[in-house]
Order: sequence, then C-alpha cells, then structure tokens
Amino acid sequence: MAGLPGKSTTPGTTSDRPDHTITFLPQREVGTIALRQIVQPEVERARIRVGQMASSPIDGHNGAFVFAHVDAWLTVIASDGQGWDHVSVTVQGERYKEPDRCPTWEEMCFVKSLFWRNDETVFQLHPEKRLAVNCHPYCLHLWRPQKQDIPMPSMWIVGPKEA
Repeated sequence: MAGLPGKSTTPGTTSDRPDHTITFLPQREVGTIALRQIVQPEVERARIRVGQMASSPIDGHNGAFVFAHVDAWLTVIASDGQGWDHVSVTVQGERYKEPDRCPTWEEMCFVKSLFWRNDETVFQLHPEKRLAVNCHPYCLHLWRPQKQDIPMPSMWIVGPKEA
C-alpha cells in the first residue's frame, strides 16, 4: 500500500514525504512495481474528495474511500505510514444510517484485493486486552508490516485447503 504520495512523480525521484521512501520509475517500468505501490483505478474512483475525510491522488493510498460491493457500501480508511499498511473497513448502513454489522469475510477479501496483491499476507490484529482500542463497534482492520514478512503456520496445522 505504499502509495505514490508526495509532489514529485518524475522518474528516478523519491517522494518528498519523510515517511515514504519509494522511488518513482519511468512509465515503461511500471510493470516492475509491486501492485500495492500503484493506486488502482477503482480505488481512485472511490476516493472521498470533499469534506472532513477528503484526500487527493497525491496522497496515494492514504485517505477515505467508499466502495459498492454486492449489496453493501463499504467505507475504507487507508494509510501507509509509520512502517505499516492499514485499512479500516465499515459497512455503511441503509440510507446512510450508522453501520449495524461488521464486514463479512467476503467483504474484507474484496477490500484486501483492492489494496494488496494476491501474494501478500495481511492480518487482523487481536492485541492483549490492556492494549486493545475500539473506537467503533462494527469496524474491522487489516494490517501489513512494510519491512518484514508475516510468519505463517504450516498449512497442515490450519486445516485442509478444500473442505
């Protein structure tokens, strides 16, 4: 999710924001950039551009977004600073009512596919109780550290791939 923030998109230059250290590559080399470094068109179209949560394309993946998915509207707040890629996801209630349920597994998979590649692992975090923060009862989060791999258990421990 390390987006393309900063003011310079000139090939060979780096972002001017201190928490972003990516190098911009010439257009012909775009295929060599990890997909998470490129804001996908469907993500950009969903960006909130006015109001308190407004952002612009210069912010890369940092911002608030609203996506239509099956029969729900998903509100996503994304960030990629301090060494972490992160999204928070809520389901917009009917007719702009407050959310009344957590996102489903399928909805979280949809959001993951928008912000990360298929070969990247992200996780939901359940910290020890004294460190837990809950600002919204129906919000779920996906996290990915930017500078290390997430350890995974052997698949035989998890269970059969197909049930």
